[in-house]
Amino acid sequence: MNFFESNETIQSLNAVGENIFVADTNFDIVWVNDYANELIKKIGSYIEVDRKEDLYGRNISEFHRNEAKKQIEIMQNGPFPYSTKINLFNRYRAKIVVNPLELLGNRIGYVLTWKDVTKYEETQAIMEGMYTPIIEMHMDHVLLIPITGVLTEHRIRKMRDKTLQMASEKSAEYVLIDFTGMTEVDEGFVLSEINSLASALRLLGAEVIYTGFSVNLVKMMVHQGLHVNATTFNTVKQAMNYLVGIKNRTD
Repeated sequence: MNFFESNETIQSLNAVGENIFVADTNFDIVWVNDYANELIKKIGSYIEVDRKEDLYGRNISEFHRNEAKKQIEIMQNGPFPYSTKINLFNRYRAKIVVNPLELLGNRIGYVLTWKDVTKYEETQAIMEGMYTPIIEMHMDHVLLIPITGVLTEHRIRKMRDKTLQMASEKSAEYVLIDFTGMTEVDEGFVLSEINSLASALRLLGAEVIYTGFSVNLVKMMVHQGLHVNATTFNTVKQAMNYLVGIKNRTD
């Protein structure tokens, strides 16, 4: 196999307690370690695979049902190591870490470490109760939504529906969404949903103000070319001062 110099390399990768996939420069799978057999037992029926060898020649994009092309472009361009999470068949969640595979200074493929985080995230969801509080502020027609913990695709959809409903019921003029307490975020869908939520609220007559973006979240947005179509501040206090100024000018 061109991707390995010796049997010792293969033996070492087979001994690693993680699911390891090796792909060529087109992200077609060329090798899978033995540890991944248990993973294949879980997902094999969804992709018509009975054994790891059946994956050879299949493209990684098959596992990215949402924004597959965009995800592949990101994985090709780095920066590395590149880490992302994907949904599998609306049942499993996987964390994937991608590193380039190089030989004599030339890139010959990619090594993907694949970790099933389904049970972990289900536990997190139970602990958080998928609950995102929406707080009515002392200032009229202003809502505050503090985001804490892991912001997943499922969670932001729940938040979106609840926010739109409450913004309509309370005739909200401003919705503050604070990301200070967020510990982790899904890329791709969740980042684009940030803008979609702002656009939807604007149709209801409410202006969105985002606060507490972390440095890592900002880097993700810049890397993906995402421009936030809403007012942003570093802290909730700064946003409230901004709103007080607006209220004073209009009273």
